[in-house]
Amino acid sequence: MNNSACEIVWWFSQSSEQYRFSGNLKLVGPNKQKQKVTFIGGHVFYMDDGDNVGDNNLVRLRSSKGHQILLHDTEDLIYIGNSRGTAWIELTSDGKIDIFADDSVSIHTKNDFNFLADRDVNIEAKRNINFKSGNRTHSEANFQRVLARKNGTIEVRGGLDVRALDTTFDLTNLNVNSFNGILFS
Repeated sequence: MNNSACEIVWWFSQSSEQYRFSGNLKLVGPNKQKQKVTFIGGHVFYMDDGDNVGDNNLVRLRSSKGHQILLHDTEDLIYIGNSRGTAWIELTSDGKIDIFADDSVSIHTKNDFNFLADRDVNIEAKRNINFKSGNRTHSEANFQRVLARKNGTIEVRGGLDVRALDTTFDLTNLNVNSFNGILFS
């Protein structure tokens, strides 16, 4: 779309004054020859050096639909978000990364995917947590506790070896079913 209509805005943060000029844009090149202008419309690249005390010092790139990348020096953060706020990521100067999605978050790698936390790793789901391994699942800790608040099942479709130095079974009811006999030693 060829459209030479434009608006230019100057904003002065100290006095909060705004000056707007609108009209037709005419780009002039070498030898004062008119240049071709092509506009898509609505996109904004905004740079603000802040007010006299440095507040609102930022750079913002925003599409005509509202998708944006914000580099905010005053708040010391980087923000990337879609127009509806249904997916965004924020990186703060103290090293925190927040990610939000109204729908799913998927990560795929053709190699290893590693998590390392110098403190805790917390995973919480309002419904189910599903782990699946194509080969082997290994879990190791100094202390390990598995708690099922209602019922639980351990199903092994092969052999099961349980090894412990000291073992205590604290059971209200114990039912053992064996199709090949039970051997205790």
